[in-house]
Amino acid sequence: MVKCIAIDDDTVALDSISEYIKQCDGLSLAGRFADPIIALAAITEADPVDLIFMDVEMPNISGIELASLIRHKTKHLIFTTSFSKYALDAFNVSADAYLLKPFTYNSFISKISRLFTTEIENNHHALAGETESFYITLEMDDNLRIIRVPRKDFVAISGDKEIICIHSTAESIKYKSLKTKSVVQSISGYRGFIRIDDFSIISENHICSIKGASILLTNGLTLKVAKSYQYDFEAFISKNLLRTKFKALKNI
Repeated sequence: MVKCIAIDDDTVALDSISEYIKQCDGLSLAGRFADPIIALAAITEADPVDLIFMDVEMPNISGIELASLIRHKTKHLIFTTSFSKYALDAFNVSADAYLLKPFTYNSFISKISRLFTTEIENNHHALAGETESFYITLEMDDNLRIIRVPRKDFVAISGDKEIICIHSTAESIKYKSLKTKSVVQSISGYRGFIRIDDFSIISENHICSIKGASILLTNGLTLKVAKSYQYDFEAFISKNLLRTKFKALKNI
């Protein structure tokens, strides 16, 4: 679950973004503040969160000033403002994005979706293999669903142009989604995962056995390697194949 905090002296705007957070699967509202001074005191003492939404123009201390003091307490920061002129200032304090008021739920969904997708893509060639969990964003109709899958439990993703199926050690769940291919492409940048067709990727740690092009996974699922991916898959197997020399035993 992605823990969020909302800060805005405008109570109408604060209520609106708080409601958006509650409506979005995968997001939870850890706190909301109409007073930036109270927010500063509370956030300074609290554990870090995943995402803070913050207004720019507030009394006593601006959002830009507040952000400089608490940026280390959140993984992501999104500014909400009625004035586009503050956009540059927002990025100068390492904000990830900004939402121009008044913004719709669809705009909110779109910004969150791009934020988490970008996070995955930016880690392709970094130490992404060390991550403990995946956050998979799915846009379905007018709603955004963020699925958290612990890395150790992640078995595979399969599907097609309209369906994505997320397989874990506990269960397999299907969702309607038009982004299966892009999700698979994003995860393929992480170490320890092998893409076996345009819409499928598996975890190396959950391969149980291989027979021809069929792969049996630890949760009982069997998937096949597409012809266009067989060369890379065979190269992976060859690289990791344990080669031993057997010495015949003499009959005693």
